Amino acid sequence: MNLIGKKGATSSEISTKYNVEIQFPEKSLNAAASSTEQVNQVESNNESSSSKSDLIRISGLKENCELAKQALFDLVPVQVNVDFAQKYHRNLLENKAELLRDLSTKYDVQVKVPQKGNSDSNYVTIIGVKDNLDTAKEALSKLLSDLEIQNYTVEINEIKSELIPQLRGKNGMEAAKLEKKFTVRIEFSRKGDPDRIVIKGLKENVLQCEAHIRKKIDDEQAKLAQEIQIDNRVHSRIIGQKGKTLAKIMEKYKVEVKFSGRQSDLVIVKGSSHEQVEDACDHLKNLEEEYLQDVIDKEQYRHPSSKQNDSTADAKQNGQSKGFVVNGAPWHQQVSGELAPDTTNMDDFPTISSAVADGQSQAHKMTWGPSRK
Repeated sequence: MNLIGKKGATSSEISTKYNVEIQFPEKSLNAAASSTEQVNQVESNNESSSSKSDLIRISGLKENCELAKQALFDLVPVQVNVDFAQKYHRNLLENKAELLRDLSTKYDVQVKVPQKGNSDSNYVTIIGVKDNLDTAKEALSKLLSDLEIQNYTVEINEIKSELIPQLRGKNGMEAAKLEKKFTVRIEFSRKGDPDRIVIKGLKENVLQCEAHIRKKIDDEQAKLAQEIQIDNRVHSRIIGQKGKTLAKIMEKYKVEVKFSGRQSDLVIVKGSSHEQVEDACDHLKNLEEEYLQDVIDKEQYRHPSSKQNDSTADAKQNGQSKGFVVNGAPWHQQVSGELAPDTTNMDDFPTISSAVADGQSQAHKMTWGPSRK
């Protein structure tokens, strides 16, 4: 019981402090009752006695009895609701409610979070004695302020769709670099939703990250773009192993080069100035001319059999293959105006294992090699 304390320490302290005698009902002395129902009345020595089990008797000077009475009332736990935005409830409950346990232990109170799903739950409930409640409320207020600072949010909208993959990077690598650099969280809109970027974290860090991203967007939108046609057969030569050759070109001319696809000749060159883009396009066209000549030379001097194989493969792919066909053989030629005999005719050309007798074919087993008699 809060009023009595462990082994009567709390009530003894009040008795000594105010020089009074405090008598608790037998029920309170023998068993712990509900903390909110421990004291409904406190009787001083000039009040009538009562047989109620929740009555506490205080004996002593009147002024001392009143002070002791108030001290006992101050020990009765009360319940209050404190403003606390619902979106930060998860911060209190994460890591197995570590923050709640710390608050409860440090300020000797109970902190309860409303059940999830409550539409009007922008608060938490604190249960404890008055003095502890005041300090716990201050601590919660400061915690809320810190969470609001740490979760400052900025949204960047109206972004061109083609810029999103570039800002996110392959497998989110570019976004991850920015998160590490500015110590923030960056979220991109889901597929099908309007394009936007959400940045969360400390206000100062978020604003710095926002400025960085907006500058990249402005720079991209200000770039000049030019489309050129480059034979797709030489794209791999221009790109180079793991893109190293293309990376050197882009670094040299301060441009971005984007290939539309393996079967497409379209190439897009972007840069900050018209001169940079033009120089890069001229260089790419020169490379195309150089590499394309090599491709043509290789195709021209290929062995005829490889070309024939390619033609056969193309025919098979198109479903035109008829298998192995022999044309122009001697038995296909005409002799004295007549076609050569049909070698597939079994009557005219019996096989070794067959013979013709009386117009009917009879098979005879033929034995080759020495006799085994």
